Amino acid sequence: QTFFLHLFQMEQLQIVAASTASEYAQNVEISLALDISGSMVAGSPTRRIDALRPAARKFVQDVLNERTKLTTTINLIPYSGQVSLGQPVFNALTNSPPSGVRKHNQSSCIGDRSTSFSSAIPNFRTGEHIPHFGTNPKTIGFEPWQCPDDASAAILLSNDEDVLDQRIAAMKLYDGTGTHIAMRWAIMTLDNRFNTHIRQLNSAGVL
Repeated sequence: QTFFLHLFQMEQLQIVAASTASEYAQNVEISLALDISGSMVAGSPTRRIDALRPAARKFVQDVLNERTKLTTTINLIPYSGQVSLGQPVFNALTNSPPSGVRKHNQSSCIGDRSTSFSSAIPNFRTGEHIPHFGTNPKTIGFEPWQCPDDASAAILLSNDEDVLDQRIAAMKLYDGTGTHIAMRWAIMTLDNRFNTHIRQLNSAGVL
């Protein structure tokens, strides 16, 4: 009912409203950490790794569908005792060679010499080049290497379902279970402070 318009013979005002609901997501970045440690050979009747691969591929397929793949990326983080970045990413982040921390070409895992496991982005140029082997004797079913090789390296910021599927299928098992290290890489690659390194990797033609 009107308070003043009734003086002009307008006793009521009609209110018309419409609404709709929609669900969408844009610019989504996801980190998927996958355990490729030696314990993944266990399991009966299906080995853990044999259950992990199709589950991971299904996750990638669901996340990178035709509606979302142009605005969604996945950081695939396979881990055993360490997380391998692969030689191109390792070299770009550490400025290796010639002045970075790389000591050999058998592994591409960057360590952190800081005494505290903080949330800060480490200085990769002063980091540690993790050895590619461990001290445990070889166990049937997985390699006794501390750092995975490039075939099991992480993939950063990808929306290429085929590339991610191929890496999931090719992953080999290695010694150690560095879940805390994998989680740090998974979170760090989603951190806004990592953008400087993303630009660095882009400039190097790695991403």
